[in-house]
Amino acid sequence: MFDSHNSSNPLTVNQSLGRLSIVFLIELIGTGATMLLVKFGPRLFIATPEAGWQHDCFYGALVFGGISSILLALPLALVRLCPIRAKIPELLIWAIFGINTIFFSLGMARTGGPSHSFFSQLVPIQLSGILLLQLQKVMITRIKANIWTFGAGAMFSIITWLLVVLFPTPVVQIVGWGKFSAEPSLESFASFAVTVLFVLSTVVAVFAYWLPLQPWFIDFISRNLHVAETS
Repeated sequence: MFDSHNSSNPLTVNQSLGRLSIVFLIELIGTGATMLLVKFGPRLFIATPEAGWQHDCFYGALVFGGISSILLALPLALVRLCPIRAKIPELLIWAIFGINTIFFSLGMARTGGPSHSFFSQLVPIQLSGILLLQLQKVMITRIKANIWTFGAGAMFSIITWLLVVLFPTPVVQIVGWGKFSAEPSLESFASFAVTVLFVLSTVVAVFAYWLPLQPWFIDFISRNLHVAETS
């Protein structure tokens, strides 16, 4: 794709932190949207007390989203106190991809499996997001794309998906959730949730790809975080 010997330009700390800042913002928005949909969405279609899957998925989103948000926020909070290398934010972005993929897969298992659950759509969307970020990185650095980087993300998603599809009940019981359940009465809610999350993920994906490419955004990160580049 690019000549890695003649025109490569390794990712700077500011560029890496800029990418991390966008992922942090997306994580906050995504976690909040998921919690709101799980907690209040079903009430738009059927008047029932809170179901067990709602309780499990709400607190699952709170825990997994909270862990991800803290991991993403740490480098942004500590960068003024100590030097940081560009590879640290990049590794954290991959870690958040893994955490989110596991949560979405668990949510899929808890709410009826791939044919019923709105969480099933979020696993491939999550993979598309991380691959888009890697393409963006290639575009910024002009370093030749590594097939193993892309393949590792795809294989992780596939293996996680298959484990949940083949062993749904044991998987959810590992985290102490209730039994695998499908609720056909909430099919309208599932369609609504898929639509909302798909539109939201599409918008933020375009935003996340475009913004770190803007010089003014990198300058903003540098000024506000007072980052000194490290070798």
